[in-house]
Amino acid sequence: MILPLWFKGDTFNPADVDAVPQSVRNGKIFLGSGSDERQTGELSEVPEATYQLELNGRKEIPAGIHGGNVTVRQTGIATMNQTTIYPTDQPQTAGTANKYMNGDVYVAALLGLLPENIKKDVTILGVTGTFEGYN
Repeated sequence: MILPLWFKGDTFNPADVDAVPQSVRNGKIFLGSGSDERQTGELSEVPEATYQLELNGRKEIPAGIHGGNVTVRQTGIATMNQTTIYPTDQPQTAGTANKYMNGDVYVAALLGLLPENIKKDVTILGVTGTFEGYN
């Protein structure tokens, strides 16, 4: 079936018609690729929805016509503000696993790390002690 297309301007080239049912709104009639007949669109509208994602979660957004009504929110993410770690004689953990950092983690300088404050011939972080006083 050949349908006349009335328009002003340049000539009509049917090769330029490339719409397919999967890319036209559901129920709309159109002339498109692959057929000289009328075709009906199949692309559905995506309903309003809100999705909650856990940390590093993933959600496939359905194909279709979106009216700006789909919301994706990330939940379950603990936060941690800036913190400072002060050196001690025990190992320490900053505790940043599975947290979003709102600031930096600072490690304070080790004060008093001078050769005269370290026992002779003992090396701490590259500083070799010279202290020989015994009490």
